[in-house]
Amino acid sequence: MKPSKHKLTLMAREVLWSGGFTIAGFATSGIFVSLFFYIASGSISKMALYSIGQYLGLMAISVLLVEFARKTSPKTLFRAGIVLSALFYAILTLLGHRVSGLAFLLGLFNGFAIGIYWFGNNTLAYDVVDPSERNHFYGLNFAIMSGSNVVMPLLAGELISHIHGSLGFKIVFMLTFVLLGVAFYSARKLSDTASMGEVSIVESILLPLRKKNWMFMSVSLALRSMNQVTQSLGMIILVVLATHNSGDQGLVASVVSIATAVASVAAGKIKPAWRKIGIRTGAVGVIVATLLLLVSHDLVTVILFGLLSGLTYPGLFVPLSTVSLEVMDQDENSESNRGGYVLSREIAINLGRLAGVGLLLVFLRFARPWPAVFTIMLIGAVSQVAVSELIVKVMGSTVEKQDREKTGTPLPHESILDTAANVIIRPVGP
Repeated sequence: MKPSKHKLTLMAREVLWSGGFTIAGFATSGIFVSLFFYIASGSISKMALYSIGQYLGLMAISVLLVEFARKTSPKTLFRAGIVLSALFYAILTLLGHRVSGLAFLLGLFNGFAIGIYWFGNNTLAYDVVDPSERNHFYGLNFAIMSGSNVVMPLLAGELISHIHGSLGFKIVFMLTFVLLGVAFYSARKLSDTASMGEVSIVESILLPLRKKNWMFMSVSLALRSMNQVTQSLGMIILVVLATHNSGDQGLVASVVSIATAVASVAAGKIKPAWRKIGIRTGAVGVIVATLLLLVSHDLVTVILFGLLSGLTYPGLFVPLSTVSLEVMDQDENSESNRGGYVLSREIAINLGRLAGVGLLLVFLRFARPWPAVFTIMLIGAVSQVAVSELIVKVMGSTVEKQDREKTGTPLPHESILDTAANVIIRPVGP
């Protein structure tokens, strides 16, 4: 049965609900894991080291999966990632403040767990979500994510504020463990779709060079991820500097997520004719929001920054997810090559994240926390202008390709490798 415009198919709803419980679990502890490493060690660098381990783990596990899990169904990866994530939170609960000496290793383990989960999640979404419902699906998905980030961090922040020491953090981590258990159980009805099959790691790495539009999307995903990391780590540090109250972390996250939830639903329903405006508004919005921090970096201004960013930025990142899948669709063998695209995507995303954390560590060596944090946040925000223009360019290229296919006009070769060769061989001059 053909899905209606605003009603998801059964399997799409299953992925949405199963992923929703997992997102709720991650939202409960997300900012508090990084904060816990900060508090346990008293060092921003330790918090950054945990993040570096996490992103390296995410990238490494993606490579290992395409090499050794080619016959494993996405559903199995999806559920295995949930189990390993639950184990990570159990370890945090048992270790308490002793985690500070294991920041990198625990980050690496959590990266493995999350990487397995997201690899399964992304592949499942491509397999079961009909192309006609993707924008609606991702709008709802981001809304669930934002809604979870409203309620769960606020609840977790209150628990940590009223239960002093590491016990409050331990209770929050155990709550995440329970939510992940529910997510694992709710995923039992998901269908087993086709395994990844043969996926070449080398070909996955070379995909951006062979496919011009995929290069544009890879750069966009990397820059978007860099901005995401600089903003999330930056906000944690800014709230600590402004209030020294762990409970305020949950308050800020909740206020920001209310705005993001509303904007995400709206972005998922934007008409094609208005998508370019929404994308560019998202880029400008995050820059203006970041510049607000020049006025002040007290708690109120940080909340205003998050509010403005949350209301505008989904206009950019919701279409980014949809357009990425549309580029995959342009490959005639996209079904068999989807594992390679997912790996290529994860590499780009995690390179962007590592770049964001790396910038933080570099600037912390030469500046005090406030100017260092503001600088990396501004760099990340300004880079979103490039992201918006790349997405718009790919959207225009996709429409042009569809028109050419309808008229039977031959398509130009889009390999960047061939383009580079032509430039080298062609004589200089008119």
